[in-house]
Amino acid sequence: LKNKDTQELRTTRFFTSNIEIDNTSFLYGNKYAIISLNRRLPTGVVIEDESIGKTMACLFNVLWEQAS
Repeated sequence: LKNKDTQELRTTRFFTSNIEIDNTSFLYGNKYAIISLNRRLPTGVVIEDESIGKTMACLFNVLWEQAS
């Protein structure tokens, strides 16, 4: 994934190897989506709420600073 960062105009960071996250999330404006990566029962939800969007953006920034 990281090898294509320049080509795909993005920056990728990783957590230490002892942290396991089994879902992915997307934040766009005031919409927050979280998607389970469970292959047997993939599940997703989109929440559209300004307050939740702001909170998730803050959490993203904190985690981004912790990742390398």
